[in-house]
Formats: sequence, C-alpha cells, structure tokens
Amino acid sequence: MSKDQQLFDLINSYRETEGVAPLDCVPEVAMAAQHHSEDMAEFDFFDHKTVQSSFYAVGSHGEDRMAQEGYEIGTWAKNIACGQGTVEETLAWQQSQGHNEILLYEGYRVIGIGMAEGSTECSRTGQQILLLRRIQRASLPRPKLLGGSSLHHL
Repeated sequence: MSKDQQLFDLINSYRETEGVAPLDCVPEVAMAAQHHSEDMAEFDFFDHKTVQSSFYAVGSHGEDRMAQEGYEIGTWAKNIACGQGTVEETLAWQQSQGHNEILLYEGYRVIGIGMAEGSTECSRTGQQILLLRRIQRASLPRPKLLGGSSLHHL
C-alpha cells in the first residue's frame, strides 16, 4: 500500500472514531497536492503558497492549483507537514488545534494527498505532505483555525 493511501486510511479512521463522515479522494485535488509537494521537495521550500514550481505560477495558492487541475473551488483548507519519518507521525496534526479542526471538520467531503521525498533538510527524514479539501458552500459553521493551518472560502 502506498504512503498516501496509508495516510488517507488513517485520516478516515480518525474521522470515524470521532464520529465524522469519511472523505473521498479526488484525483484532481490529489494532483494539485502532489505537484505542490514535488515542488516543495525539488525547490527546497515549505510554504502554503508556491515559491518556485515546475507546474504552477509563483505565488499561487491551493485554489489556483486545484483550478489548474480542473477542480471547481468552494470552501477548502490545507495542512502541510514535512520531515516525518512515518505516515503515522504526520498525524501529529491531531495535537495542533487548527490542524485538527481541519482534519475533523464535518463539512469536508473530499481530500487530495500528495507526498514527495527530497534531499532537503525538511524532506530528508521523510515525506512532504500537502492536503487540500473542498466542499460546496454549506451552512455548517466554519472551524476557527490557529497556527500553521489555513482555511479559505471563495
């Protein structure tokens, strides 16, 4: 089983134990996540926006990357991580209120996971991971985020 499939399964298992519906993996969202992860690994940056890229314009954000991959944007959020030695270590997001709220937000229905390994300090000990999720505009209350997570409503 691939690492991204393992992380997908772990996230859905976590959501299930917390009484939240599972997420569906969407290829266009996963491609946006994968390309951004590859860019972070290749060009040695760790950022929510594109600093340098083989795929996207510099300065682009998740909504730009998903739109370029052909996915209609609504409400979305992302968590990024780097340097984890295992997929399980990535779920340290659970210990961060903002990241955990993204993982458990009941309005999210889809996910894309991207991973890339590189030779930079951030990725030397593991993978770089980007998650993007999106839902239709909903009447659900939006999570209040803290720390390095981000939520966007367009």
